[in-house]
Parts: sequence; structure tokens; C-alpha cells
Amino acid sequence: MTVRIAYVGAEANAAGYRLAGARSCVPAPGAVAPAVAEAGAESDVVLLSAACAQRLPPALIESWVSRISPLLIVIPDAPLEDVGAALRRELGIEP
Repeated sequence: MTVRIAYVGAEANAAGYRLAGARSCVPAPGAVAPAVAEAGAESDVVLLSAACAQRLPPALIESWVSRISPLLIVIPDAPLEDVGAALRRELGIEP
């Protein structure tokens, strides 16, 4: 059985989920609810970023979370690190 996974959230994180094989969507600020509804119609599991979840009414999130299918999981946003600083730190150029 194949589980179809979708991610709704920030572009930087969406790229990683796409690489992992998930369908991903980066909604405009006012289009989070339709994006989640569309992702839910096409997926078995919907991963919703915390930042996007904050733009939705709590009652709407509660109704989606209480469903059995699709499973909606609100996930914390991954902190975006300065790649240049991380590379310099790994190479020992700066502490």
C-alpha cells in the first residue's frame, strides 16, 4: 500500500519534502485553507507547517485534526540556518 503524503508550508521546507517524494504546496497568505483542502483530497497524510496553521481558525484545524482520513499533522517549522555560516563553521574557518 502506498501512502500519499502532502506538505503545506514554507518554500524552503517544501523543497525538502518534494525531494522526499511528498506533494508540496506553498500557499499564499490568504489561501491556506483551500490549499489544505486540496492536499487532503489528493493525499492520505497532510503535513501542515505551524506557521500556516496559525493563519487558520482554530475550529477549522480542530475539525481537520479530528478526521481519520486524511490524517492532518501540524508540524513545527524547521529553523532556517545561514548556509554560508554553517559551511564556514564546518570547515573551521569560524567558531
